[in-house]
Amino acid sequence: MKRIALLIFTLALAVTRLSAYTAGEAADILAENAETATGVCPFELDIASTITSFSYDRDENIFSAMVLVNTDEFPLWMFLRDEGDSYAKIVMTRYILGSERRFLLKNIIDAGAMFSFCFYVDSGDSISYGLNLDELKSLYDYHISDSERWAMTLEAMVLILNCDTPQKIDDLLTLSGYEWGDNCVIINYMLEDQDMPTLLCDIHEHSEMIKSDTVSQIEADDLKEILMAAGANLVIRYRSALTGDSCDIVVSPDEF
Repeated sequence: MKRIALLIFTLALAVTRLSAYTAGEAADILAENAETATGVCPFELDIASTITSFSYDRDENIFSAMVLVNTDEFPLWMFLRDEGDSYAKIVMTRYILGSERRFLLKNIIDAGAMFSFCFYVDSGDSISYGLNLDELKSLYDYHISDSERWAMTLEAMVLILNCDTPQKIDDLLTLSGYEWGDNCVIINYMLEDQDMPTLLCDIHEHSEMIKSDTVSQIEADDLKEILMAAGANLVIRYRSALTGDSCDIVVSPDEF
């Protein structure tokens, strides 16, 4: 948090004028923004990636963040390489729409530039995703609340967590995936058992224990904290692979 606060402060100092700039002046300011921001890197972007530096390419007119992907705990790299546009757009939008970074968004627009996240791994492989000038302009007049930004964080986190599914828990239970929608994160479990009525009754009977165990598990990462900040529910859903019948256990923010 100290690094993020320092980034906010030092980037704010880099803004020297609020009036319209010439193209050259706007480019100079972006270059200064990139240099200042890099001085307080690295800092965590989310549970699977870290921003390590910023740069501004005058020739290509692109303001970029270099993002190191954690491949040890999350198989995010393959997802980013094959179909990462949705995740990248979410995290870039969430980042640039922070109220403390609106001046940076304005500076990028003033320079007519593109905003890019270059994701890379230790092996040297990299892939870039970007927001073009029209997309950035459409974002400039869009103000989001803190809870909406946290919701975007949850949406991105669900994409990351799904990179590691399905997971077979035991002979009867499989973690099939995560969902985000209607202000809740849904953890989907698939059950393979002939006697579903009895099993669903057991789940209902032990719902408080399941809640407690699940909350303990998500404390290992930032999911619990983000759910609370977003005011979102956690839904633990058990579904029969044979009949399609399901049972939901809902954990509200005040139960965390």
